[in-house]
Amino acid sequence: MSDAAAEKGVVIAIEPGASQLSQRGAFLAKVAKKLNHPACKLMPDFGKLRNNVYDGTEAMMPYTATISCKMHSFDDKGKQPDFDYTRLMKIIDKAGYRGILAIEWEGHKLKPVPGVKASKKLIEASLKSPA
Repeated sequence: MSDAAAEKGVVIAIEPGASQLSQRGAFLAKVAKKLNHPACKLMPDFGKLRNNVYDGTEAMMPYTATISCKMHSFDDKGKQPDFDYTRLMKIIDKAGYRGILAIEWEGHKLKPVPGVKASKKLIEASLKSPA
């Protein structure tokens, strides 16, 4: 499949899935490393990585094509209660990633457009944060 994608100038981005094994970033990174194909990359998805989202994201970064910044809710300070976005953005920056950060809003308290805007605000603040 990767060969066919390469022939068409397409990159396949594998994101964590429904199985427990595919929700582990280190496992997906091992698969990408073993495949070693320029048309087969990974897509860390903060909302789907299990065990340790930080270690999983870090393991996936050398093979990353795009990143899904999934959000479900915000606390009263505008932070994502499920994970530390500043820490995640530091991992991404340290890896030298300069690609797309896709916003994926799956919350219920905000409608889609306000949810995406609040997500964008948190990501931008996290990127600027020194710590």
